[in-house]
Amino acid sequence: MSVWETVAPLVCHKKELAGHAFCGPVSASAKKNLERLEAELEEWEYSLKYAQTVSQFSPHAHKLEELRGKIAQARSVISKPLSYAATFQDGKDLLSAIREIRRYDPRANPVGAARAYGKAMKSFGRLVEKLPPPANAVGTLITEMGEIFHKVVGDIVPKTRQTNKNVSDKFIQGGTVIPGFGD
Repeated sequence: MSVWETVAPLVCHKKELAGHAFCGPVSASAKKNLERLEAELEEWEYSLKYAQTVSQFSPHAHKLEELRGKIAQARSVISKPLSYAATFQDGKDLLSAIREIRRYDPRANPVGAARAYGKAMKSFGRLVEKLPPPANAVGTLITEMGEIFHKVVGDIVPKTRQTNKNVSDKFIQGGTVIPGFGD
């Protein structure tokens, strides 16, 4: 009798314990099912690791270790399609961001264009992070630059710079633009 044949009736047929990925699909999304199954297998692996430290299980330690090895092998098999799906999603996000860039005229809306460019930089950075070393080293840098790109552009472009807005508002209200004079 396999481990599954002894565990399945205990877990999958009880309403309060049902809903586990190893009992069958829990979602219409294959990705969500695989993610949940991977997480549950990780929990099982940790549980077996701690079960090995209990003295009552010491005669069965080699079987627990063997089962942990098989669970780790199953997790690595599951992680590959999830990795491919994540790479595909990052590529899809990059393509979407590039299309969004085309909708903005940087002269009319520099901050909006900068947000679109930043979004593309973040997507591109996540893709670069998946490359083998040493190429992946710059991926995090590109991603972080994408996070702040629109703020930097907002500070550089005179009409969007906060200090210029304050000065022009003061000038319109009839005040002086030089601090300390005429206040």
